Amino acid sequence: MYIKKNLKKITVTSDISIRESLDNLNSGGIQALLVINKDSTFAGIITDGDIRRHLLKDGNLETSIGAIIKKDSTIAMTEDENELNDIFKRNKINHIPVLNKKNQIISLAMRADLNNKSYENINSSIVVMAGGKGSRLAPLTNIIPKPLIPIGYSTIVEKIFDSFVNQGFNNFKLIINYKKELIRSYFNELEHSYKLEFLEESKFLGTIGGIKEFSKKLTDNFVVTNCDVVTDINYHKFFKHHIKKEAYLSILGLKKSTKVPYGVLKLDEESDVTGIQEKPKQTHTIMTGIYIINKKALDFIPDGVEFGMDELIEKLIFNNKVVTSFVIEDGWYDMGQFSEYKKLLMHIDS
Repeated sequence: MYIKKNLKKITVTSDISIRESLDNLNSGGIQALLVINKDSTFAGIITDGDIRRHLLKDGNLETSIGAIIKKDSTIAMTEDENELNDIFKRNKINHIPVLNKKNQIISLAMRADLNNKSYENINSSIVVMAGGKGSRLAPLTNIIPKPLIPIGYSTIVEKIFDSFVNQGFNNFKLIINYKKELIRSYFNELEHSYKLEFLEESKFLGTIGGIKEFSKKLTDNFVVTNCDVVTDINYHKFFKHHIKKEAYLSILGLKKSTKVPYGVLKLDEESDVTGIQEKPKQTHTIMTGIYIINKKALDFIPDGVEFGMDELIEKLIFNNKVVTSFVIEDGWYDMGQFSEYKKLLMHIDS
């Protein structure tokens, strides 16, 4: 069982202001801060959601953290795995501070961390495709590269990183091209708890073509995600499905219903009307832009030419290789469209 011992970046004193705490919150990578009193005893825990709710109520950034922390935080007095699991099962929480008899924090257990020892794919490469121009969000992306578009107190790509870090993943590859120096500069100035390597495309090679030139840097099974989608799925279940199916490529699918805004005619072969259906709802399983790929699939990508993910999928199917889907029904947000971007902001603020 993994217990987080290095707590320096995520620990603050109760007298500092919310403004001062934001740097710790952004660099900590767990979306929460541990708060201590001046005598180093435990005062409480605060999440990024607590801060957002405070600010939405016209809260002041100069308010002290101590004024808004959760006074009744759930704690543990032991690092015993069974006891911590029981606490997580009884409470809808992601973090449990572990205290000693002097009421001082000695470690932090996180819900995702408890079972890390059973997750064989915890060290898998997480490849984020951040080289595109983000034309759907122009003119905003004429100035800011899509990965750095703000979401709450951080950026879209950091939200993606956080969704993996909170489940124990730590090995990120960021493929860059458009406005690459801005992206590099941003992360070079940012303190973070995960491993991050920039992979620079020699030229734009489509949605998947650029992956092949970096194959030696990737694990046998790796995640590929667009840099404009955020999801709260359990990635370990996704990996389990991929491995069980012995798939070359697994697609995260989403059941999505669309309502036709008009009455629909039912016609026979002679174009005679046999019935009508008023504003029917159609349900499809769509591609979310998140995949798990086995390195063997890279052999089907041609060298040095533009190649799309759709082409790879069709080529694998044509060659009778297993392509499967792990289907979810909600918890996915496409920031590449302004309407979905607004929904994501609302989700984060809730």
